[in-house]
Amino acid sequence: MKKIISIAVLIAAVSVAAFSNSKTLGSSAAYQFVPGNENGHYNLYYVSDEEGDVLVKFYNKQGHLIKTDKINKTKGFWKSYDLSDLNQGAYSVVIRNNDGSSKSEIFHHPNENGISLMLTQVPNKDKVKLLIGGVNEPVMVSLFDTSNRLIYEKKYDVEEGFTQDFDLRKIDTETITVKVKGKTFIKAAALQLD
Repeated sequence: MKKIISIAVLIAAVSVAAFSNSKTLGSSAAYQFVPGNENGHYNLYYVSDEEGDVLVKFYNKQGHLIKTDKINKTKGFWKSYDLSDLNQGAYSVVIRNNDGSSKSEIFHHPNENGISLMLTQVPNKDKVKLLIGGVNEPVMVSLFDTSNRLIYEKKYDVEEGFTQDFDLRKIDTETITVKVKGKTFIKAAALQLD
């Protein structure tokens, strides 16, 4: 009974925190990999109908394996990964279970002031998700297409981080670049679209 309650609590917390735009993994699992509250940390939320092993692999832009983790016999978990020792740049996170594998692309942008920025494509491929951690001030978010043309700009009041989906169905572009400007910082990230 204690195990069932623990799984129910985990699933409820994960659903609220991260699964509104999750990626599927096979027919019975979903996950989301998002920036954590600490600089250079990322959280993996995972739930499945079936118990099994989960393998998490991190690759750099050149495709070299840089980190591996295995979670044994689980139906759900939340785990934080410390990537603060990695250089700024694009990385892939591959999640594998008994049903298959799925890949998430992240742009790791460590910063000494604790602000993290991630731009990722959501599963339906018509949207990108912007996640900002460590920000407690108003920010101006600007999106640019492949030709560096401004396609979106809006000011947001941010407390304890920020997440926003952007619909790309009416935009013909191969890359999206985002610039986030606050009173005390400017950050940028780019994403090659599938």
